[in-house]
Amino acid sequence: MNPVRLHPFHFLKYIKYGLILCVIPILRAVLAFDIAAAWLAFTQDLLILLACAGILVTLWQASSAGLADGVLTVRQGVLARRPALYRACMVSAVEVCRPLWYRLFGAARVRVHFKAGGGLRRVGLVRPVRQARQLARALVPATAAANFFEPVGMDRLIFVLLSANI
Repeated sequence: MNPVRLHPFHFLKYIKYGLILCVIPILRAVLAFDIAAAWLAFTQDLLILLACAGILVTLWQASSAGLADGVLTVRQGVLARRPALYRACMVSAVEVCRPLWYRLFGAARVRVHFKAGGGLRRVGLVRPVRQARQLARALVPATAAANFFEPVGMDRLIFVLLSANI
């Protein structure tokens, strides 16, 4: 599997506090009904947002994750680009999660859980949906037989309601 860039949402954890700090001055000025102060806060926050966007693009360009020869390689960092290598044989579970916010922008959070004995317990990556599913299938291939019946529509709703009572 070729290395793929991580989704930009992966790097929001680095700039989220900057984004929160951008909102506070504007809210204070708007709640005080001071239009001049709100405009000043907006222009200052626009500069901060542009700087955060530049940082986000730089981090995104410098990142990649891929699986080759049974080794998961994650490259991150701008100044020190040291790859992190994880053996696929140490993977115990892979979790693909798509919260609503991620669904809107075509992202999926992949959590790779490792077996005990290693120093690292889990790695979290945010990747585009298709690449996240391919990575999950490559790390932990499905061995169960295919289902012959999968409920859809109203049948699925009935099964969900019946299982909620249990």
